[in-house]
Amino acid sequence: MKIDWNNRNEINKIYVHDCEFTGYSYDYDKRQISLQCEGNFLNLKHSFLFNNVIFTKMQSCTFWHGGDSIMYIALEEEETELKILKKIHDEKEYDLTELDEGISYLSIEMLINSGDMLLIICESVDYEESKD
Repeated sequence: MKIDWNNRNEINKIYVHDCEFTGYSYDYDKRQISLQCEGNFLNLKHSFLFNNVIFTKMQSCTFWHGGDSIMYIALEEEETELKILKKIHDEKEYDLTELDEGISYLSIEMLINSGDMLLIICESVDYEESKD
């Protein structure tokens, strides 16, 4: 399933609670992040390919002790980091950037049970779910 601005709320329907990360890679040239996780409870594998990534941030503070299980994936409705990017872009008057193309970006966050947070701002996500 391809998720973009038009069907963005589909991201909130993806159930990855208690899934553990099994893979993560970033291809700078393609501007893609590939992420995989598995859930033992439902025996499902989840594969995400984030396309046209313009921002990524990982908060790693282990507020709640530790762990690598995902609590949820959701749209970050306030789009705080995207607003900051746009402000920097406008103040510096950068030309011919991704932000000049009129693309509606998705701010997607994953909360981890340690309290860590992964935020990815991208144009679209290719999502697949499969049985073990």
